[in-house]
Amino acid sequence: MGALQGCSVDFWRNNYGLWIGYFPSSMYSEEFDRDAIGATLNFNTAINFDRRLEGIHGLVRESVAALLNAEHPGVNYPLTSREVLREFQIAYDSGGMQIDEQLVRFKTFNHLACPFC
Repeated sequence: MGALQGCSVDFWRNNYGLWIGYFPSSMYSEEFDRDAIGATLNFNTAINFDRRLEGIHGLVRESVAALLNAEHPGVNYPLTSREVLREFQIAYDSGGMQIDEQLVRFKTFNHLACPFC
């Protein structure tokens, strides 16, 4: 199995060619089954939210990177793509501190050693 890995938001926003299973035009609400910011939000917009934004914007940004990490066969991410989607949904539905806690969890995993760097 090896060491756990994860690539950051910055990595994924600068390496669209390494995305597996998703595209910058993928619709956030369709993939995550929640209308977190708006029905027209796509992965490109979400992953490019300012890194200083926290709360739901931060969670949406980090959840895209988490999903890309989980989906990529070259990344030994701690979560499966199904787990990423479910953890996002639980945090979103709960609101408040759950959003902040899940943001920190995804951000931590997304800053593990990236196998492409």
